[in-house]
Amino acid sequence: MRAENGNLKKNWDVVIIGTGFGGSMAALRLANAGLNVLLLERGDWVARDDTAWDPRHILIERKYKDKTPFEADQWLGRGMVQPDVAVGGSSVFYGAASLRLRESDFCAQTTYGDLPEAEGLSFVDWPLRYRDFSPYYDTVEKLLDVAGKANADPCEPPRRTDYPQKPPPYSPAAQLVAEAAQSLGLHPYPLPLAINYRQNAVRKPCVHCTTCDLFPCKICAKNDLAVTILPQAVREGAELRPNAIATRLLR
Repeated sequence: MRAENGNLKKNWDVVIIGTGFGGSMAALRLANAGLNVLLLERGDWVARDDTAWDPRHILIERKYKDKTPFEADQWLGRGMVQPDVAVGGSSVFYGAASLRLRESDFCAQTTYGDLPEAEGLSFVDWPLRYRDFSPYYDTVEKLLDVAGKANADPCEPPRRTDYPQKPPPYSPAAQLVAEAAQSLGLHPYPLPLAINYRQNAVRKPCVHCTTCDLFPCKICAKNDLAVTILPQAVREGAELRPNAIATRLLR
């Protein structure tokens, strides 16, 4: 493949458009295999400054809002969406929850059948099953250093390994909720999170702020792809070009 940037032309083994979960993970594996990899990202690196935790900058002024909206089907009809874009994709802005799909998610048609009352909605079975993806979940959870407690979730699918990190203790408020849930016969559990809680790590550990979901992490404690996977891919030889928009594909 050949990427062109002004007068600069170079042949690449692989050109990846987007640095989200799929693009970043693929880039790392391909770079590890010795291929020449180019990553194109329409967004820029996020600023790890005070604006990262400022609701006005992030939620109101939408500092990282994409200039090009797209249509998305929503429960209440089709609407225009202008997502946030950045190196690392949505991982920079998500709340770091790292749940595995359940076994039934891969065979929804077999499990649930048709839904005649839901017009336009039908279930299908995947050609693969959870057992096929399980070892890859193990690998990705290790790469993202997910914190969690194996077998605490009563609906969790089978797993061969524990999470790389132990979850932090519940906050006082969360402990009250957990105890109340247990008294009702429920099974609360710590949500698996791709967040750094290690006190001896090179990066700062989580300070339990209130700006995680929808916000970039000012101190890089969220294990987003711009902090974890992409630096590894670049060290392996991949090249990343931010602020680069792919306008067409040539065969």
